[in-house]
This record gives sequence, structure tokens and C-alpha cells, in this order.
Amino acid sequence: SVVNIFATANDGYIFGFWSGLVANRVSAGTTVSMSQPLSVTASFIPIDRARIGTALYQDIFAALSAAAQNDLIEAQGVIFTGGMRVDKGFAVRLKGGVDSGFNTIPGGMTTIQGTLTIVTGSLAVDRLTLR
Repeated sequence: SVVNIFATANDGYIFGFWSGLVANRVSAGTTVSMSQPLSVTASFIPIDRARIGTALYQDIFAALSAAAQNDLIEAQGVIFTGGMRVDKGFAVRLKGGVDSGFNTIPGGMTTIQGTLTIVTGSLAVDRLTLR
């Protein structure tokens, strides 16, 4: 019998490909012909939602971890969940509210849903909200 399957990505990911005996490896929706028990696996790719220069990062927290003195972190206008701790010992800049091409969205904001703690150094922010 033929079984329809569909892979749904969690927030922050997109569908990548199927491994196993599927009709279409690169489509999130495909079919499997079942004549015996078998296993298929959907793989997902993280969406890069922050950048420093041309270097892409999955989220604002990874970008902050990689930041050097006076770097500008650009973050998409989405909600990042978790605490952000700045303990760099130098200045870092953060600009939120950009789209997937890292162009400024008029009125766009990036949200950190969690805490922002600055231990050492400084963080200059533009277009950032805290919840």
C-alpha cells in the first residue's frame, strides 16, 4: 500500500530532505510504498536568523557568542526565546528588525523573550524589545 507522509519543521528550521525509500526525497510531502516494515527519516536545516558581516548564525545567542569588539549583530524581526548574557569585556552592537535578506523592515523589531544581563562590556541596541 502507498502511505502519504509530510514533514513539518519546527520554528527556526526548514525541511531539507528524506532518507529512505520515498517517492520524492526533496519534497516535504511525499509517499512511501509499504510492502514490508521500513523506516524513513526527515532531515531539517536550521534557518540562519542573525549575522555579523557575512557570517551567518542560527540565532542571536550564537552571534553574540562569536562577536568581537565593536561587531554589529543583525537579527531578523522574530522572537528569540532565552536569556541573553553579555560578558564580553568590550562593546558589541545589535540591530534588530531585519528581514531574511538582512534588510531593515520599516517599523520592524526583534524580540528577546527572556532576560538580558550585561556583566562586562556594553551592548548598544536598535530595534530590540524585551519580554
